[in-house]
Amino acid sequence: MNTLCNRSAHRRVRLMAFLVTVALCAAAAVDAGTRYVSPLGGHVPPFTNGWAGAATNIQYAVDAAAAGDVVLVSNGVYAAGQRVTPGQGLLNRVVITNVITVRSLNGPEQTVICGAAGAGGGNGAGAVRCVFMSAGMLDGLTISNGHTASDAYSEDRLGGGVRFFTSCVVSNCIVAGNRAVDGGGLHGQGTVIDSAVIANQAALWGGGAVIEENGMAWRCVISGNTATNAGGVFGGSAYAIARECIISNNHAAGNGGGVYSMGMPLESCTITCNTSGDAGGGVYGYGGSLNKCVVTGNVAGNKGGGVWCWGNYLTNCLIASGNAASYGGGMYIEGGCVACNCTVSSNCAAIQGGGVYFYYAGGFVNTIIYHNFTGQAGTNWHSTTNAFTPFFLMGCCTTPTNGLPIYSGCVSEAPLFDAPGSDYHLLEGSPCIDAGVFLPWMALATDLDGNPRYQGAGVDIGCYESVPEPLPWNVLGMLAVCAAPRTIKRRTT
Repeated sequence: MNTLCNRSAHRRVRLMAFLVTVALCAAAAVDAGTRYVSPLGGHVPPFTNGWAGAATNIQYAVDAAAAGDVVLVSNGVYAAGQRVTPGQGLLNRVVITNVITVRSLNGPEQTVICGAAGAGGGNGAGAVRCVFMSAGMLDGLTISNGHTASDAYSEDRLGGGVRFFTSCVVSNCIVAGNRAVDGGGLHGQGTVIDSAVIANQAALWGGGAVIEENGMAWRCVISGNTATNAGGVFGGSAYAIARECIISNNHAAGNGGGVYSMGMPLESCTITCNTSGDAGGGVYGYGGSLNKCVVTGNVAGNKGGGVWCWGNYLTNCLIASGNAASYGGGMYIEGGCVACNCTVSSNCAAIQGGGVYFYYAGGFVNTIIYHNFTGQAGTNWHSTTNAFTPFFLMGCCTTPTNGLPIYSGCVSEAPLFDAPGSDYHLLEGSPCIDAGVFLPWMALATDLDGNPRYQGAGVDIGCYESVPEPLPWNVLGMLAVCAAPRTIKRRTT
């Protein structure tokens, strides 16, 4: 518990530090010097005399900029010039090593930094990455066609579009069509926010992005990327985080079609329509957590269509609507995974465990596992565990209940969804309302919709808490009259 609290505190402090940094950068930009870049500029150093004297190459303006300056880039495709990565050998279109902002004039649709493939047409000798940054911010650019070295053990293999470090920010950018050995679109410890990471490719890890310690993906769309493992995102640390991202239509030949997490938390993310050749069509989780995530329509060739997990903790998650695999259509529990107040429904397994497949231990609390499908055994759940690797369900809604090794108050009646297969809110009269087990953290928690977790007589089972209907207007009026102060008149004689 202390470890979890420390990690949570660490993430809050890191987020506050990031917001303060952005605020300071925004404030500094008012008084900062501006260096201009345009394909039609006169290229007159130090590039501060408006568009007439603008640099024709982004790197020249970056080199002339002082800390706090803004390099303002006009419309165009910037595919010329190159600079070697500091201390390495890979070429880059742009290298940023001081605290400046490189910003487009009219947004990413109009302004492109374009890398280059190697001599063989892909990664390898002669390749040019788009951007290397050890400091600063990229704001409102398209980053495309970057490539890296092909050596699987070289630093130069990382981040075809952007290689960035702690305190670096990529904001409002389109990172598309880049290639690397690891981190096709982006790689590093920086923050990528309000950006689209699409159609990138990694030979090994992280088709869209590799997010390492202190890194963050926030309010991003990560879609259409491919890799051997981690088609969309590889989260390499418990101190990295993906928050409010849409991760869709990515593919991994091996594990983690959407996400491969080595402890990275996922907060309020939508993970949909991803595929993997082996395990974890949506999420392959080796530690870490999922909170308020929606996992739908993902497919794994073998195990865990929605989620494959070992040691993960899931809260308030919806894992439903067409996740599919051979084993564990919704979830495949490899060991020690706990799910609390989740809904696992309308998933399919070709062989066993339409909803959940328990391979090695694990436990569910206040979770609905219902209306799933399978080709052979375990429509809702299937287990291969034994006395030495037990699993448990407590305060859940599933069927059958007679095979549960540790059984405490589970509901076997149907949960009564608003619309099974599409809307998993609970109808009035559902046996899941107020039927869950209360845990202390729930007192101030919220559900997947953001409603208070504890309402009515108790905690509901599933990812959504039933919200009591408001009283009719006439009842409210009567209550107001009854509550109004009354004046008592005394009789006089």
